[in-house]
Amino acid sequence: LSAYAHVALLNEELLARESRLRRDAQVAESRLDAVIRSMTAGVLIVDATGAIVFANDECRRLLALPLERGAGRTAYLGAARRFRFDGTIVPMDELPISRALREKRPDGPTELQIERPDGTRVPFIVSAAPVLDSEGNVVSAVSVFQDLTRLKELDEVKRDFLSMVTHDLRTPVTTIKGIAQAALAEAEPGSGGAGYLDAIDEEADYLTELVSNFLDMSRIEAGVNIFDFETCHMADLVDDAVR
Repeated sequence: LSAYAHVALLNEELLARESRLRRDAQVAESRLDAVIRSMTAGVLIVDATGAIVFANDECRRLLALPLERGAGRTAYLGAARRFRFDGTIVPMDELPISRALREKRPDGPTELQIERPDGTRVPFIVSAAPVLDSEGNVVSAVSVFQDLTRLKELDEVKRDFLSMVTHDLRTPVTTIKGIAQAALAEAEPGSGGAGYLDAIDEEADYLTELVSNFLDMSRIEAGVNIFDFETCHMADLVDDAVR
């Protein structure tokens, strides 16, 4: 009887512990679900075959797709075309979530454009990571989508502003240099005024170089090759500068 009572007490303790663990797991799952649903980034979770396990509302909004649970890869990979920023199409097997499932390692972040069903293209930064079991087998994969539209717009505004300022600076700098050179030609050599004018002329050259650097930086950010080597006549360059 004592042994039976001891076993009964152990079973009761195990049941109580299991109940606590189940309750703690449910609380943790609810917290994780609340965090994922409130994220400003899109979250997509798929199983080892690529079928959708979970997608938060932000992911559905960003991709403009239903992303229903259990839907296959074509529901999110085949329903929207993917492009690199140079315009080339990204194959399904080269996307971060496909590579994470295939290679069993995190992939990304990768910048790409996704074409929604209405034809609009949205810039994203996408990353993915596999979820492995204790034996190293892929159980699922998690992919995160972050909308870059606002950042791209701000970057475009910055480039336009920088280009406008640098172009507008060229005229007054050129005028200052021209006036300094003209005054320097009439100034008495070796005088204090000539020294000041010579300093102004040198600083105008420095400002011109800074403006050119800003313009070159804008072109480099835009992916433009700023170097154009060619053979030319020095006299032609001088004539253009004089005009």
